[in-house]
Amino acid sequence: MFLQFHAISPEDIPRALQIEQDGFPEDEAASLESFQFRQSKAPTLFLGAYSQEDNQLIAYICSTLSTDETITHASMSTHIPEGRSVCIHSVCVDRAHQRRGIALSLLKEYIFKLQSSALYDCALLIAHEELIPLYKKAGFTLVGKSSVTHGPRPWFEMRLDLKEDSQSQRQQQLPAGIWEALQSSSSSQTAQRTDDLVDPSGSNVTDILCTRCNSVILLQGVASLEERPSVQIDTRSDSSHPLLPALPTSPELTKWWLITPSPMKFENIGFSKPVAGILSPAGKPVKLLACAECDLGPLGWSEEDGKEFWLVPARVVYRV
Repeated sequence: MFLQFHAISPEDIPRALQIEQDGFPEDEAASLESFQFRQSKAPTLFLGAYSQEDNQLIAYICSTLSTDETITHASMSTHIPEGRSVCIHSVCVDRAHQRRGIALSLLKEYIFKLQSSALYDCALLIAHEELIPLYKKAGFTLVGKSSVTHGPRPWFEMRLDLKEDSQSQRQQQLPAGIWEALQSSSSSQTAQRTDDLVDPSGSNVTDILCTRCNSVILLQGVASLEERPSVQIDTRSDSSHPLLPALPTSPELTKWWLITPSPMKFENIGFSKPVAGILSPAGKPVKLLACAECDLGPLGWSEEDGKEFWLVPARVVYRV
């Protein structure tokens, strides 16, 4: 499933509350007043995951800020604007969409946004014991049993340091000069610099990874670097995502990784349904490619039932 991530509006609060009440016991679920408070005081920290097919809210994360270095009873119900600790109150996925990796995808997007803002020092949360592995996958470490009581079951505090410079780290994963070339509007410059990514036969010389979660998408030697007209694969919500650099205007020529003849060549990839309003240069319906691990996309495209798969070089990183 392709997801779109953006801040929840006041109009989405009833839907978020429904997901909350379906997902938590009555003595743990937040109230309408709590949701309205969090959304009004910290709207950028109330992030929703929406189905790209129908724009339905299917999951959310909400937080407020604190000056404390740990979760306290007070931090559960207050918001201190100058705080640098992000206190995550709820991570919840609609029951009909659970066990599909959506919670982890949402967490990784949320963490990326927090790191990119450079406004916060850490993210804190409390979780029941069975959810500790999920949060560890997202990068949190276990602090220990929490002093907070909320319902009959014990809670465990977890913490994630947010001081890492993710943009700088991303650029370091690219061979020297490639990042600048891929960002450049000059096709000739891009062509000259991206030659460093291929061997004499034109195949990729390194493994190709997801920019957000670093899972392997393609192994070395699987893809060939080709020049062909640009295809506008972005939806409106994708166009401003910092990990999805804009593509040249069609039909301007640009570089693509070509993978053939089967999706089995990928180590990790997900496909959307055919997207209304997006056609290939041949006029055929198009499916979009995304990381199957964290759902970042679109990373590329293929024709429906096609045997050629096109990946955007600037939307992935390279193991060096």
